[in-house]
Amino acid sequence: MKTHKASAKRFRVTGNWKIVRRRARKQHLLAKKNAKRRNRLSKMIVSKSLSEPIRSHKDLDKDSVPFYHKAVKFYEGLSKQLVNQGHVLDVFACALDQVGLAELKVAVERTGGLVVLAESFGHSVFKDSLRRVFQSSDYDLGLSFK
Repeated sequence: MKTHKASAKRFRVTGNWKIVRRRARKQHLLAKKNAKRRNRLSKMIVSKSLSEPIRSHKDLDKDSVPFYHKAVKFYEGLSKQLVNQGHVLDVFACALDQVGLAELKVAVERTGGLVVLAESFGHSVFKDSLRRVFQSSDYDLGLSFK
């Protein structure tokens, strides 16, 4: 009787002449689900539940923020990739509530970027800052993209 290569990989014969299934060489596709879930949770800044309030400065001082350290670690890794590829991270955010800039601070600083945080997109500080970023002069390298 001929054995096929595929079945020879999946099964083996023991010393008692029993046929047993070998262990899988690769993990099952569903086994990676936990790793994906862990990666997704490491990028979280706040809980998805609306009943749980967003962290405050007092929470940061007390070090009682569940997602802060994981998010900072994620953005540190992201900043390394950005620096290696020669990118700069600029953040333009407008909100009356917190937007997670404490976590993003590491990536913005390491890439040499800038942060503009205003109350709304119609605020004069936001509009003036956005104009200055894209404004070109005689002394620049011509890198202001339009």
